[in-house]
Amino acid sequence: MNRNKIIELVNAYNQNKKQNNQIIEFLDDLLWKEKDSTLVLTCANLFYESGNYELAKYYYDWIQTYHFKDYYEKMGNLYENGYSLKKDIQKAGNLYLEGYKYGSLKCGYQLSELIRKGEYKIDKEYSEFIDELFHKIKKEHYLEEPLPEIFIRKAQNDLSKENRKSIIKTLNYAKKFLEQRILFMNSESDLKLMKELILLLYEVKEWDWKQFDLFDLYFIPEKEWVIEFKRKDTVYQIHFYKKGIEFEDHIYNTIDEFFQYATLENQFLVQNSLDLYGFKKVK
Repeated sequence: MNRNKIIELVNAYNQNKKQNNQIIEFLDDLLWKEKDSTLVLTCANLFYESGNYELAKYYYDWIQTYHFKDYYEKMGNLYENGYSLKKDIQKAGNLYLEGYKYGSLKCGYQLSELIRKGEYKIDKEYSEFIDELFHKIKKEHYLEEPLPEIFIRKAQNDLSKENRKSIIKTLNYAKKFLEQRILFMNSESDLKLMKELILLLYEVKEWDWKQFDLFDLYFIPEKEWVIEFKRKDTVYQIHFYKKGIEFEDHIYNTIDEFFQYATLENQFLVQNSLDLYGFKKVK
């Protein structure tokens, strides 16, 4: 049996309302016969991603002694948010800490957030732990790693040090990384993160009408502007009004709505960001 069979069975479970008990019995029997912990992990992850947290936990419990990073990341999230079980921040923190010890930087970031909010304690101060995570994640290239998240927290932590150049460099690197992630994944949470990053960036950097790009528009003052840019030598305009934004004959009520839904040539605008150039204010 391979991963494709697991996917087939989980999909069958999610689509079938009458024979789910039989499907789980069949799935359990197959997994026991295979004796492959990675297949159990795949099964647990698939249920987790489909929002069936009860079954995700059921299968994660099968492999809790194998030290998979996904186990610590996902189980920590279940306990932190109380998905299909009683919310328990202490258990979540313990799982994140253990996962971090086994090399999960996602667990490290989630742990740092609990520490930042005063919900969990370790033998290090928050600022020291963020510095540790920052230096560990700097060389990561996988888009799923929490590099932008950690870089933003590092920049926030360094605001009091008045090292503007270093903070700007940190945030610009995180911005490029996050732009690549949005290009391939385009989730609402990543757009919210980009907005947080841009607003933070312009706390330490002055706006320059001669040098800005698409995502910098998260910061643009709420006035009436016309912004022009090009894609493949074709000129486009974004009209900013006091009560909305107009682009390609569509009206968006807020900047968040614009970034989430604006399209260009049947693609989300944000997924064209690397092909856009020549941004300027024309009115």
